[in-house]
Amino acid sequence: MKTTIAAAVIIINACAASAYAGFNVNVDIGVPVQPAPAPVIVAPPPPPPAPVYQAPPEIVFETAPRFIYSPTLGFYVSVESPYDVMYIGDRYYVFNGGYWYASPYYNGPWVVVKKRMLPPGLRRHRYEEIRRYRDVEYRTFVRDRDRYRGKWYAPPEHRREERREHIREEKREHREERREQEHERHEEHRDWR
Repeated sequence: MKTTIAAAVIIINACAASAYAGFNVNVDIGVPVQPAPAPVIVAPPPPPPAPVYQAPPEIVFETAPRFIYSPTLGFYVSVESPYDVMYIGDRYYVFNGGYWYASPYYNGPWVVVKKRMLPPGLRRHRYEEIRRYRDVEYRTFVRDRDRYRGKWYAPPEHRREERREHIREEKREHREERREQEHERHEEHRDWR
């Protein structure tokens, strides 16, 4: 029996010795170490949709419209006309299909204008307010035509054909001036030789 006990002690010591053969060092400073989170990849937002504008309105007047000045608005608005056209400074503005359009002539051509690019007086009022204030001023005129002291504006007649011919003439003149200047430069260059 002593030999069995001695053999058991030797086996236990041998197992215990192999258990201590590993090497392990732990240092704990009180801060738990967590693995770094996986990077979050955010896709860029899609580009904003391109603005879709309604085609410019086709506004044609048989005769030049008349404009009445509304002191409340601070600009002229057309009266006795099938279109509501505003006149501010040297431009005409019309509201059509939810968009503002501008033109140097009351018959167009019309170009879309973003609301933030409108003149401040026009930008300050909603379209319905503009019509209401225009109607108030026009009723004042109708009731008291003989003693009405408000301002009126009637633009000169402009026809597209006349404008186009005027533009063509200006382009011709400009080309001729450039040719003359080019000719003079060649002459001066030749004189230097």
